[in-house]
Amino acid sequence: MIRFVREKIQVPLHLPEGITALVDVELRRDPLCGEQCRITPRRPSTRLKGHRTGSSEAGPPVESSPCPLCPAAVKDSTPRLDPAIFAEERLRRGEAVLFPNLYPYGRWSAVVALTHAHWVALDEYSARQYADGLGVAIEYAKALIEAGHGPWVSITQNHLPTAGATLLHPHLQVHVDERPNNFFARVSAAAARHRERENEDYFEALLAAERGGDRWIAESDRVAWLSPFAPRGFFEFWALLPSERSLFGLTAGELDALSQELCSSFAFYRRLGWDAFNLALCTHEAPESDLPVWLRVVLRGRFSSHARSDVSFHEKLLEEMSMSISPEEYTRLYRGFRDGNPR
Repeated sequence: MIRFVREKIQVPLHLPEGITALVDVELRRDPLCGEQCRITPRRPSTRLKGHRTGSSEAGPPVESSPCPLCPAAVKDSTPRLDPAIFAEERLRRGEAVLFPNLYPYGRWSAVVALTHAHWVALDEYSARQYADGLGVAIEYAKALIEAGHGPWVSITQNHLPTAGATLLHPHLQVHVDERPNNFFARVSAAAARHRERENEDYFEALLAAERGGDRWIAESDRVAWLSPFAPRGFFEFWALLPSERSLFGLTAGELDALSQELCSSFAFYRRLGWDAFNLALCTHEAPESDLPVWLRVVLRGRFSSHARSDVSFHEKLLEEMSMSISPEEYTRLYRGFRDGNPR
């Protein structure tokens, strides 16, 4: 018998108007392989107007609708945090402000507006902006873990539409889930098998084998930077803290070191003539975890005002499909097309 497994989640959003709305998210599993897919709320269409590809010298691209992440709009455009867990409506640190995702990917899904500026070229980010953005994301995740949610945490970013972004304003996304994404489920199982077979931690052994070699970049505090032996994307870089299994164990100095090298990699991408990337920082916040704090960043295509990639951090780094139209709905649309009724 074939089992079609789906889990429907209703996410309560505390809207700025003072009302609470319920938003539907559906998690599905492939009947054969068990891989997870997310059916998310449909987002409004955002069109980008008329700038040349790529360069910040050409001026920032322009969106056709107001940006909800700009400082003047955040209060009236974004939901408030759950008052049962958080004392404040939104979390703030430096320029960064965190609030629930209006179009969530799961029960606990948040956005961090990273900068006051609506448009930031890759070589213009500061380490302080990323340290504050990551810091407030970690604060959010920690509160949820302590409240009994999780234990899988992902902090992610799509920079520009060619990396899957729906908004130009620099922002992170934070996800706290009961189950791992497809990539981390596979990696966690593989790391556990390696430990059982070899009687060693895979990531500590990996860094011992790579340290000082052709793919080794730098090491600061406990943060090691390297290129992976078998990349999953162009110019992929990793940051690993093999001795740290929890985001909540990161010191301020380690977060600063992580952010500094991250911004250096962005400037390198810009020097190469590119301007988009995906980022994912994932952990398993559980005592039995075989996974370290692990950040990955990968180069994506040049910005174009005429295109948005259908591949975001979900598909590129987490190996999950996330879509805002169900297969039943697009099947209905296609049936109508075949029958001569396009609607």
